[in-house]
Amino acid sequence: MKLKFKRDETTNGIPDFAQVDVGELVMNSVTGKLYTKLIDGSLVEFSSQKVCYGPIPLISYSEVNNFCCFGDLLTVTVSDLLPEPKVYSFEFTELTNGNSSVTVSAPSYTSYHVSGTKGVPNGQSVSLRQATIPISVSINGANNISIFKLGVVSSNITVTEKTIAISCNTCA
Repeated sequence: MKLKFKRDETTNGIPDFAQVDVGELVMNSVTGKLYTKLIDGSLVEFSSQKVCYGPIPLISYSEVNNFCCFGDLLTVTVSDLLPEPKVYSFEFTELTNGNSSVTVSAPSYTSYHVSGTKGVPNGQSVSLRQATIPISVSINGANNISIFKLGVVSSNITVTEKTIAISCNTCA
């Protein structure tokens, strides 16, 4: 048995108000968006997002035990990213007192393959990417601790994030 909604398979448009009854579901098969009409007569759109069964990206920070206060480099590695055309952005945010200046450089990417792990069935292989992101951080004031968060964002959705505390050591 098949359940089919009223649908448009040819255009990117939204349905006309007169075409939709209150509570009825209407689908645009081109955009993947679903619509319904509320009792006040307004049309509501449910946005589509392609389902992805890939791994969740893994964030790791470089060694920060001997971090110098003024302009030291922090290297962040984000592995298990899906291959292009999937696009990611990286948001590095200070969560403490605002006594830091941060410069995030463009990431460099490396591709690799995995099979039989990370949700990939045995006998199948999937391509993934790893991003290396150099971040220059200056913390004002010796012996301060600053807390930062790196968020991995795709399609305006934060996929994962990780927080780190950096202790400012006196530079030699």
